[in-house]
Amino acid sequence: MVFHSHARLNIDHIPDDIIVPELIFNLKHGRRPLSQSNHSVLIDAPSGTAFDLNTVEERTEALEKGLSQELNVKVGWNGIIGVFAPNHVPPFWARGGLIFLDYLATVFWATHRLGAAVSPANPAYRPSELSYQLKDSGAIALVTSSALLSTALEAIKDLPAIQANRVYIIDRQTHETQKTVEELIQNGRKLDKLTALKLAKGEAKTKLAFICYSSGTTGLPKGVMMSHYNVISNVLQVALHGKEFDDKKRDMTMTILPLYHSYGNSSYLHRRLN
Repeated sequence: MVFHSHARLNIDHIPDDIIVPELIFNLKHGRRPLSQSNHSVLIDAPSGTAFDLNTVEERTEALEKGLSQELNVKVGWNGIIGVFAPNHVPPFWARGGLIFLDYLATVFWATHRLGAAVSPANPAYRPSELSYQLKDSGAIALVTSSALLSTALEAIKDLPAIQANRVYIIDRQTHETQKTVEELIQNGRKLDKLTALKLAKGEAKTKLAFICYSSGTTGLPKGVMMSHYNVISNVLQVALHGKEFDDKKRDMTMTILPLYHSYGNSSYLHRRLN
């Protein structure tokens, strides 16, 4: 049986010379003005605390600069950073009130702005499984949560490319043994602005954004290489398909799918923020 879609989707232009965060932050590329969407773009469900787009962009830029200094890399670096954390990790406490952690999105986009790619890993992995993905992807640093730190450190024991001081904690302001994402952001705020990454026409089609790993049902997991153009075209595709609904009621989306998975990554995180 041949299925014929009733929809006729026409996308006038898919930019092939930008990276994913530019699609998210830049009105020039078709994202809806904030006046047409919820001003809070990321909301922590248990607490109700929210980040607006300007805050997310500022933190992304600060983390980009912090990572650049920490890893001793420049914009245009083609490295890989591993991310091993669940969608939601609890907020941390600080003197004077509740301070909320950075979200995975900021880590993703800061990495992209440097020119590097992200390899997100299943937070249910055992050390051997995580070790395989980090080695296979060529990651040289890892972002994780405090609850998964012991698994992360066990996983890198036999990986010369990732030393223990290149494992960063996402859900603490400070940590006893590891640097945190928040510390990198705070340090980045003190540094000079970096030159923005510029892609040539067509380069987004080959510029790596994510390496997501398959479940491994037919052997070891395989790294699926997703370019910036892959993500951007998928976002615009789904956005156009849901345009009629969005025009009538564009409110909030509960992110149930894991962000380490390409479906949750593209269709939830990037699609709903566009």
